[in-house]
Amino acid sequence: MSFKKNNLYFFFYGCLFCLLSIFIIQQALFLGLNRTSLSNSNKSHDQLSFQKIEEMYNLILSTYYEPVDTTRILNSMLESILESVDPHTSYFSAIEHNRENEEMMGNFYGIGIQFSIFQDTIVVIRVLPNGPSEKTELMAGDRITHVDGEKITGPTISNEEVLNRLRGKKGSKVQLTVFSQDKEKNIELYRDEIPLNSIASSYIIDNDIAYLKIDKFSATTYSEFINHINSLVANGAEKMIIDLRGNTGGYLDQSVAIADELLDFGLDIVSVKGDFRDEVRYKSTYQGQLSNYPLIILIDEFSASASEILAGAIQDNNRGEIVGRTSFGKGLVGEEFSLGDGSVLRMTVAKYFTPSGRCIQKDISNYYDLINDSVSANIDQYHNKIDSTKIFYTSDGDTVFGGGGIHPDYYIEDEKMKEESIDFINDNFSKLDELSFQFIDSKRSNLKDEADHFRGFLNSNMHIFWAMFLDSIMGDELNKKMYNSQEMNYMKIDVQQQLEILLARNFLSTQEFIYFVNEGDQILNKAVKLLKYEDYEF
Repeated sequence: MSFKKNNLYFFFYGCLFCLLSIFIIQQALFLGLNRTSLSNSNKSHDQLSFQKIEEMYNLILSTYYEPVDTTRILNSMLESILESVDPHTSYFSAIEHNRENEEMMGNFYGIGIQFSIFQDTIVVIRVLPNGPSEKTELMAGDRITHVDGEKITGPTISNEEVLNRLRGKKGSKVQLTVFSQDKEKNIELYRDEIPLNSIASSYIIDNDIAYLKIDKFSATTYSEFINHINSLVANGAEKMIIDLRGNTGGYLDQSVAIADELLDFGLDIVSVKGDFRDEVRYKSTYQGQLSNYPLIILIDEFSASASEILAGAIQDNNRGEIVGRTSFGKGLVGEEFSLGDGSVLRMTVAKYFTPSGRCIQKDISNYYDLINDSVSANIDQYHNKIDSTKIFYTSDGDTVFGGGGIHPDYYIEDEKMKEESIDFINDNFSKLDELSFQFIDSKRSNLKDEADHFRGFLNSNMHIFWAMFLDSIMGDELNKKMYNSQEMNYMKIDVQQQLEILLARNFLSTQEFIYFVNEGDQILNKAVKLLKYEDYEF
């Protein structure tokens, strides 16, 4: 779809002008203060380059032999500009930015359900507590067919469209048509604030060990942290495990605030500096209320940015132990710049340094997507290599290394799936998910949202589901040719583990799901063992 010419000019010039303006302002404000001015020849070259881009674009619009997709050209220009910088410098459209803002601000206005799209239909997986839907007849397993009288089913329905239809202004009315237990119902409700919690779970292990999992560092993470900690301490917690696995980062100030609660007064937490940014040093501001609690931080290859800031502060100050696998290695700080039409440029403006002085930024050639996936996590490329030439020392004189992420004090090797299992799960994942949902949906009325109860259910019913699974999956002609019964038996343990996770995800609440998957977790078990040693020193 093409924009009108005036809008195209606005979009194009807005984006490029803002990018150029950012560059020029930085030169004037920072280079002018700290470095010699750009030479006249360099200025002329920059101006000439910008004029070339403008002239080329105008020539294409006015002279090309047939109509062109100008949106595609403009997007290609933006992508080309960003290809020359690091992967974390990104452009976000207004819609993308608004959606991400909702995630990071910690709330939105909606109806309070968790849903999935199954066989072209919206299925309610869970009614969220204290939300608008909890006050109605809506229940898990219901199928939503219409929103405000408009059909919302079919092969083209997407998660994004569902979110756009169900979310809206606070207090606005929503009329749903649902099928529940083969009966059609009309449900009226009003949108209200739905919290997006960044702390997914917390509970007590073995009477005195607090476990707390932080999924991301959003605007509400510190206040959530304090609420969880107060509850855990009131319930007997005397030791602490903070799980940062899969946490790709977020707001630096939230990570710093949590570090402040864990450290003694006056200790370095992190410093931030860049070519166009004066150095800013963050220190602990008081005797943190958890500063005397034995502490372990869990990390893995998906722990990045703000997660690494917190882990690095704990490790470099010898405050606790780091257990798990080497973190992602993102030592860059980003800042957002508005481009005038609601879109933003998120640009890297500085590096951060842990208290020992190390920057843990990895070689960009080793980058991979920050997608936490039980299948892809088995690939060897996810394990960063330590750069032994970049040597630094913690406050107690222990050796740590820069580059390539935070290396844990106790490295726990990942449990790898067989390659055949990985290929099979990748090839059949949508079918596995569909079968898992169907099985849970047929048993939903007999289940409780409790991890222990669900584990018992699986122990009693997994053989039934496995037989059903084999019958369905081997009905596919391609699978018949590729896998025989002997090969399926060889992969059985790996595939059943994946199926158990899918079954649990399709039923359990987030808190209970995390409790469920933590059972038998090697990294968590190692942390618990360390904390239970009476003579262990932190």
